Amino acid sequence: MFGKACVANRKAIYAMFQLSHRRGNVVASAGTAFAIGKGILATSAHSLREECKGRRTVGQPKVIRSPDVGLLRVEPASIVALDDKRDIAILEIENPRCKSFLKLLDTRVPVGTTCGSISFPFSVVEFHDVGPAFGAFERFQAMHVAASVGTESRGATVTFYDTDTSMYGGSSGCPLFLAGGKVLGMCRGSYSIPRSSIPIGGRRRRAKGEVPMELGFAQWVPSMDILDFAADCGIPL
Repeated sequence: MFGKACVANRKAIYAMFQLSHRRGNVVASAGTAFAIGKGILATSAHSLREECKGRRTVGQPKVIRSPDVGLLRVEPASIVALDDKRDIAILEIENPRCKSFLKLLDTRVPVGTTCGSISFPFSVVEFHDVGPAFGAFERFQAMHVAASVGTESRGATVTFYDTDTSMYGGSSGCPLFLAGGKVLGMCRGSYSIPRSSIPIGGRRRRAKGEVPMELGFAQWVPSMDILDFAADCGIPL
């Protein structure tokens, strides 16, 4: 169902790495980004943040396009703008190797919509005498839109999509797309709720030795918010 979309979309999906300095040490983190225009990328703002002595600091991101993984084609990206409230970051590659980009929906999709994502979980950064080495591992996941939820974020209520599948760690910033390839959202994280905290038909006492189950889901920034933020930043898409 998503085979053609994956082949087409991965040309514009990137593994993202950044190095930040914390207390004299170099700290590495990883995430996913995707092109929304020629050389213009979207990712999650929190993927670019590192806590440093109580202050939020931004590292310098580097990206590598999905088809270029393993070919040592890492590209530097600059940060254009950050929106911590909606968890959106816009990056720019000055001279991109590829000018492919994904199309974003400008309308909301209904609950029950089938969708998929490509991300780079399990990515690693290793430090060697000659410099850092990046390892990226691509994964596809399929899911459904489970809800459209208003969430408190930095003093404001922001609406996100929930999906019925949690994401691998390191998937923040990846695109959520339809079988036709258009993007409906961007991953901002996965969450879990203990099943025992959800009352279903009254209280139920857990049996001795029973392991409590958790319900996992992922949350996504709607594509319309990314389009609006890019427009606010003067970026034509």
